[in-house]
Amino acid sequence: MALASSSGALRGLSKAPQQLSRPVSRTRLVVEANKRVQKKQRVILTKDIENVGKEGELLTVPVGYLRNYLLPNGIARIASAGILEGWRRRARGGSGQESAAEGPAALLAERHGQQQQQQQLQIRKRKEDALRAKLEEKAQAQAFANALATIGKFIIKKKAGDKDALFAAVQKSEVVDAIYQQTSRRLEERDLEVPDIKAVGTFECSVRLHPEVVGTFSVVIQKERQVQQGAKKK
Repeated sequence: MALASSSGALRGLSKAPQQLSRPVSRTRLVVEANKRVQKKQRVILTKDIENVGKEGELLTVPVGYLRNYLLPNGIARIASAGILEGWRRRARGGSGQESAAEGPAALLAERHGQQQQQQQLQIRKRKEDALRAKLEEKAQAQAFANALATIGKFIIKKKAGDKDALFAAVQKSEVVDAIYQQTSRRLEERDLEVPDIKAVGTFECSVRLHPEVVGTFSVVIQKERQVQQGAKKK
């Protein structure tokens, strides 16, 4: 019985290392994964940095150092494929002095290209903004033209004689005031097209609201009532 129990115990001990091997392998994988996270990036220095490098020098730096210090402070730029190819050509066929001399030149060329690209983007944006402003201006003009058509008629009262002839012709300023009273928008007299109005009646007018938008409306001239002055004597 004792031998049986001891052999069983030995079998249990032989199985124990196999059960513990899995978490050990998982721990090793996690450590290796964490090591792979530490990536690096090739950059070109745009300024001299003490104990790091000089302007125009090609370096390989940790990504964290690049994102947290170099890029925010404008000290380095990410080395593009073109710049790296230039450095490889110089390393194969040129001396170290040539490489040192051509490094800043390549950086200046890259800066020039980036400036040109930025200028093109700014020009495109200004054109887009100008086009958007023109479209918005036209839309607003069309909206006001629709408002004039909806209102339709603007009434102006004038003094007139027995045959409805006005004592004074209607002025553009009077039309502007009549429109302002109903729309709260004051138009320019030079944009109005008003016929020569010298009598009571309805007259068609127009206003140039935009180079491509013309609003039309009617002006109704009514005879102003005159209040009789004085009272009859008894």
